[in-house]
Amino acid sequence: MRFEPSLRVKLVLIIALIVSLATLPLIYLGYRDTLERSVASAKNHFEQMSRIVNEGIQLSYLNVQTSIIDKTAFEKDDMLTELDYLEEVVTNGTLIDRLPVFDFMQDKWHTYTAVFDANGEAVLPCPVVEEAFSSDIHDYLGVRLSEYLKPSDRNFARDFFTFFRMDTPTGKNMPLALALRKSGNMTLVIVQTVDYLEKAIPDKWNTLSSHIRDVVKTLDLHERSTVSIITGMGEFVAGRGPAAFVDRFAYHPDIYEAARRDGFTSGILTDSRGRTLYTLRYFVPLDWYIQTSVPMEVIEQGATNRALKLVGVTLALFVLIAAIGLFFVTLLLRPLRRLVRCAGRLEHFDFKTDNVAEGLDQIARRLPRESRDEVGQLSNAFGRMIRAMEKNIADLKQSVARQHSIEGELNAARDIQCGMLPPADKGFHGAGYEAAALMDAAKEVGGDFYDVLEAPDGRRAFVIGDVSGKGVSAALFMSVTLTLVRTAVSEGLTPAEVIKKVNDQLALNNPSCMFVTLWIGYLDAATGALEFANGGHCPPIAVTRDGAVRWVRDLSGPLVGALDMADFTGCETTLAPGELFLLYTDGVSEAMNGRRELFGESRIEGVMAQLAGERPDACLARFMQAISAHRAQAVQSDDITMLAFVCKDRETDQ
Repeated sequence: MRFEPSLRVKLVLIIALIVSLATLPLIYLGYRDTLERSVASAKNHFEQMSRIVNEGIQLSYLNVQTSIIDKTAFEKDDMLTELDYLEEVVTNGTLIDRLPVFDFMQDKWHTYTAVFDANGEAVLPCPVVEEAFSSDIHDYLGVRLSEYLKPSDRNFARDFFTFFRMDTPTGKNMPLALALRKSGNMTLVIVQTVDYLEKAIPDKWNTLSSHIRDVVKTLDLHERSTVSIITGMGEFVAGRGPAAFVDRFAYHPDIYEAARRDGFTSGILTDSRGRTLYTLRYFVPLDWYIQTSVPMEVIEQGATNRALKLVGVTLALFVLIAAIGLFFVTLLLRPLRRLVRCAGRLEHFDFKTDNVAEGLDQIARRLPRESRDEVGQLSNAFGRMIRAMEKNIADLKQSVARQHSIEGELNAARDIQCGMLPPADKGFHGAGYEAAALMDAAKEVGGDFYDVLEAPDGRRAFVIGDVSGKGVSAALFMSVTLTLVRTAVSEGLTPAEVIKKVNDQLALNNPSCMFVTLWIGYLDAATGALEFANGGHCPPIAVTRDGAVRWVRDLSGPLVGALDMADFTGCETTLAPGELFLLYTDGVSEAMNGRRELFGESRIEGVMAQLAGERPDACLARFMQAISAHRAQAVQSDDITMLAFVCKDRETDQ
């Protein structure tokens, strides 16, 4: 049994659907907005943290560099003195004469001297200095050394002093101090090793690393977030957070390349470990990377929690609205329930009683007509329906009474019609012949008829006819026709004369222009001679004992009763001993199935071919079976009448 929800449930479900359609997009938009804001906030937070760490590194780095430069202050004075000497040599044009002095300084004190012209070409070459300016070497400020040869790109005083590291001719990576002076179109450069600082530098770098770790510890960091500082070689300097994220980006060199190029980059990384929000900042002087990261699920959790809160609020709001809606729906449906109860009383109302009008009025008075809404309109319509039903029931009772009266009259007419026809239940038997008849009317009375008479000369007369139309009028016309036929046969007229007389009498007074198809035949059983006349009737068919089928298509004249003074000619044929002869009306040939296919003469011939040597009653039974099988569930559309007879052998008759 299928479950059918009540109207209240349907209305509540509609409210739920409306609330859902209204709130679900808002929840989704709220979730997306919260997520975007959370991602932007996390990026900004990480950017601030990386900036704090970067500033801490810069401060510590500058402190270290300042300390180192302070220790090389006395070297700076000597190098400036050497620049004065070198400038004097260049200005006086005695540079070539003084080359041995510079070689001595290089060999004795590891002081390297070089002079470059405005195009950056070495006037006083020195392999160490040239390599420093041509290689990708940066000083402690992160400036590439070759940039100092471009006066238009740098803004510094006459003398400039800096510090860097590189591999010297001794094969060691040494700290070097660089003094540079612009003199006219020349750039004077002196590079001095300061290897005595090697012992002080590790302590300074340890101090820097310790300071950076302290800075990282002060950061406000989520428990699943990571901040880490690594070198360009992938060495860990300091950090906090899950160790799994320390080298998270090592498998993505493009991220490091973007940070090295732009100084800072951020985004969302998706790989086998999931989705991660990251920022990466590059500190040029030390070739360090400051990276921060947090799993996206941490950020999404906040948006999810907010969405869940919105869902909870929505559910609570729905429950409240549903309760209020259910209360008001119950009030609104109360008149409808009264209407349903009235309909229930109408369902069990006994319309056979005499006080139908009073009972229906009582039901109508209980209808909720006081409301002006759709329920009130429906109640008024229901009341009008009850009043119309009351009138229709009264009319129906009168109609049923008249119908019963008509049915009684029709039954009486059927009995009268059947009484006019010879009884066919036991067939017709006589000297030398045997016959059987069958009539199945489509209505209570019909227009088909048959008869088996004895002519005054002793021959047996077989009659079959079909009146146009159906029902009572056809039955009356049939009665008149059959009476006229019997009278004419009793007068000793031939079949053609009988049809002629019947035609003239029917056509004489026929205002409704009805007609009848009529076939009359006189059989001489001793000889098998058959004299007949056919007035527009279906052609008979015969089958011999050996299965030979033949149609008797002779036509004597037009339809009987249609034309006055029409002429009809007689016809003759001879039946062989045992030859079965079948007469039928168009109800046989025109029987239709559901596809409106006619039974037709081809099927009549096919059935007849199987009836060789059969008796007339068996012939009729076989035809009725074939017609029923062809028609199937289709309604019978016309009267079916058949008359079959056979001329027996004289030996069999005796």
